[in-house]
Order: sequence, then structure tokens, then C-alpha cells
Amino acid sequence: MRKYFFAICTCFIFTFSFGQNQQVKIKTKINEVTVFLSGAQLTSIGNGSIEPGVSELIFENLTADMDENSIQVKGEGDFTILSVTRKINYLQDSPKSKEIKTLEDSLELLQNKNTTLQNQITIYDNEEMMVLANRVVGGANTGLKAIDFKEVADFFRARLNEIRTKKIEAQLKQQKINVETIKITNQLNVLNNKREKSTSDVFVTVASKTKVSAKFVIEYLVQNASWTPFYEIRVKDTQEPIQLNLKANVYQNTGIDWANVKLNLSTGNPSLGGTMPVLSPMNLGLYKPVQTIQNRPQSHINGRMLDDGEQPYSAPYRGRPETVAYTAADYTQTFEKQLTCQYEISIPYNIPSDGDIHAVDIQNLSLKADYSYYSAPKLDKDAFLVAKVIGWDQYSLLSGPATVFYDGTYIGKTAINVLNTNDTLDLSLGRDKNIVIQRTKLKDFSAKNFIGLTKKETYVYEVSIRNKKKQEINIEIADQIPLSSTSDITIKVEDNGAADLDATTGELTWKIKLAPSEDKKVKFSYTIQYPKDKILTGNY
Repeated sequence: MRKYFFAICTCFIFTFSFGQNQQVKIKTKINEVTVFLSGAQLTSIGNGSIEPGVSELIFENLTADMDENSIQVKGEGDFTILSVTRKINYLQDSPKSKEIKTLEDSLELLQNKNTTLQNQITIYDNEEMMVLANRVVGGANTGLKAIDFKEVADFFRARLNEIRTKKIEAQLKQQKINVETIKITNQLNVLNNKREKSTSDVFVTVASKTKVSAKFVIEYLVQNASWTPFYEIRVKDTQEPIQLNLKANVYQNTGIDWANVKLNLSTGNPSLGGTMPVLSPMNLGLYKPVQTIQNRPQSHINGRMLDDGEQPYSAPYRGRPETVAYTAADYTQTFEKQLTCQYEISIPYNIPSDGDIHAVDIQNLSLKADYSYYSAPKLDKDAFLVAKVIGWDQYSLLSGPATVFYDGTYIGKTAINVLNTNDTLDLSLGRDKNIVIQRTKLKDFSAKNFIGLTKKETYVYEVSIRNKKKQEINIEIADQIPLSSTSDITIKVEDNGAADLDATTGELTWKIKLAPSEDKKVKFSYTIQYPKDKILTGNY
């Protein structure tokens, strides 16, 4: 009987222990991050041992910024993943970093120095009071020789001066220590606030028949991260290809530092969603004005009496559509996926969770370009060097701001617009002051005349261009003829100055070649005819 009882108890204990979830904490490390234009996907890895039965694995100290719906847990080993849940941990503080510990040691040292100085100041104060309390010399009936009085006075003066000088020195040291203490305290507050942020714990329930050594991969999306493209354009001279360096400004404030991670930059944006739009029937109706009640002495709206002629209902609203050192770029591979482009950087990166911008090199391209100048003197009298880049559409470029360097000198900022559908990409490389352009209205040829009920105005302009450079240049000059928006206004081009005229936009274009020190002039004119009792509006 005892044997049967012992066997039953053994089975019960085994079954009970097998049915209980054994909790195992597993440490993970972020080893790969894919940053999107908005958001990022983090990949963490961890290793652990799974006991036979059902176990609950806890992956601690993950960012609280994770999207719960995006969590994916993969494992390597002979076990089964039963469930994955996530909980916010408001109590767990992340361990103190080396920086925090160093600052705390510095703060303690400053506090000790401050305490020592305060003790010195207290001693000086007591000594000063003692000297002042004993400054009465001689008795009521006892005189003091002049020489003795002078010696006593000199002693008091010297000792008081020494005490007060040392006290001032100690107070000045205290002030410096207090300033440094405030700085360190403020920095510690910032770091500790980050450390005290809530974290996420991911609970993974697994089942295994035997003891297993397992490897886990956890992937999830976070919101407080992004990247934006920007460029460096470098031109040595107009005989060389253009150097176009694509870079990224990476931002993250997820509460967890990305230390020594494999960094990928994707042009995708998970926050936009992937649900395609569906059109609904668009029904039209006729607006029926509300009939007002006759013989009504007064009208009101919202309790307010209406003014004479004011309508109680307004018309319905109609909406309106509104080479030297290597850089990360040398370790970057570009992969064009079905819907996005991804830049994979093979060297590890550190991106702390500080909300600051961190620059990352992506691509360094050498592109063939044709160089010329462009000017629209009506708007700006300067000539701009333009690089017409050929074959740019072979690369996965994004629109973004750019800084321009010419022959190693910073020129200014420009912008790259890859929405251009042309075969060439025009890049503005800045102003060239060695090309002088002047646009003048020739008053001697401009005139105003009246013909019956019509007023006729003639406008004549001259544009002069001078090349002060030591080499020949090609320049495109752009100007324009005004366009009529009504049949009452007639505009006629009298002389287009041998320019190409776009009749739809009124734009005039001259393509001119200038030798060194050569200058040329172009002239154009037009007339505007309109009723003399009217006034023209617009820029002409």
C-alpha cells in the first residue's frame, strides 16, 4: 500500500511541477536597427537555457516606446513558442552608466571640498571675533606708551587683514565649486531622468520536452526615431565630375541607447499604413434655400437679432483642396526592394537616445555633369553655376537640402529635387561674381500713347552680360513677357531679341557663349493695349 501511495505522490509532484510556468530572465542586446523615415525596427538577440516543461521567459529592459502589435519573437532550438505578451515596467531602473558613476564621484569630491572650505571660513570667523574682543589694551589707570600702542595696532591690523583675506579666498573657491556643482547636478538629473523612464518586459511562454539551449531574436517597431537625407556637393572645377555625398540625419529618443549596432536606413514609412483607399459613391443634390416666414417682424439666430438685409442661413460651404579617410559610405550597400530602398551600413554605429541629430554617411557618388551658368536678372542679377547631372536616375536618391563646396570652399546651401522627371538633374552650385549682369529699362524707347478709347504702352528692356573670368563660359539668360488674363488686354511682342519664346508661359531664353573679358547685350520689347479708363494690375 505504501508503494502505491509513494508512486501516486511522485506522479502528482511531477505533474504539478510540469504544469507550473518556470520563470527565466534572459538578457538581450540590440544588434541591428532599421530606421525608417518615421519610426524604426529594432532587432535584439538573447541566449538562454530552457528547462523541460512549460517556461515563461522574461526579456527585460526593452524600450517602453515599442509598438505592441509589431512584436515578433523567433527562436532557434527544439521547443515551441506558445504565446508572446508585453507589459510596461514602471519600477525597474536601468543600471547606472559609467558616465553617471563618474559624475557622482566628481559631485561627492566637490561636496567634500566645499565642506572643508566652509569649516575654514567658520574658523576664520571665530578667530576674527576673538581678535576684536581683545582689542582693548591697557587698564583704566594704566597708560600705554606710544611705541607699545603702535606695535599692538600693527598686530591687530595685520592679523585682521590676514584673516579676512583668507576668508575671501575660501569664499571665492566656494563660488567656483558651487558653479561646477550646479553643472554636474543638472547633467546628472538629465541622465537619471533617462534612466528612470519606464521600460517594457516581453513575456514569452515556451514548452520543451528536454533541456534546451536556445537563441532568441525579438523584433519590434518604435515611434521616436527617424532619419532625413541631406547632401554635400563638392566640385573641384568645371572640368571634373561632381562629387555627390548622400548623408543622413538620424534621430532617436526611445529611452534605450543603440550601442555598436548594425545600422540600416530605409525609405519606407510604416506609420503611413498599407490599406489601399476605396472610393465611395459621390452623390450630388440641389441646394434648397430655406423659406423665411413672412409677416415676421424680427428674425433671430442663436439668440441674436439680425441686422437689416442679413440672411438667417448662409450658403453651404464648398471645400477646396489644399580621399583620404574612409567614411561609413565606403561600407554601405544599397538594396532596392519591391516598395522601398534600403541602405545597409556594415560598420557598427552608436546612436544614443538623446534626441540629438547624428550624421551618418550613406553614399559617395562621382557623377558626370555638364556645367553652365544661369541668370534671371529680373529677379536676381547674379549668375548661378549649374551642374546638369547625367545618369542620376540610376541611383536611389531622395529629395533633400544640400551644402555646396567649390574647390574646397563653402559656397552655400541649395536643394535637390529628385521628383524631376527629366534625363538630367539640375544642381545649383551658387553665385559667381565674376559674371556681371545688368537689366535696364530703356526709357528713350518706352512710351505711352492714347488711341481713341485705348491706351497703348511700349516697354523696351536691355540685358548686358560681361564675362570677367579667364575661361569661356556658356550662360542661359531668362526673362519674360507678361500674359493677358482678359480679352480687354492685348499684348504683342515687338522684338524678342532672337530669344526662344514660350508662348504659354511668356518666358524668353537666350543661350549665350562668352569668351574671357567679352560682353554682350540682348534687347527685347513688347506693347500692352487696354481700355484707357482701366488700371493694369500685375507685374509687367
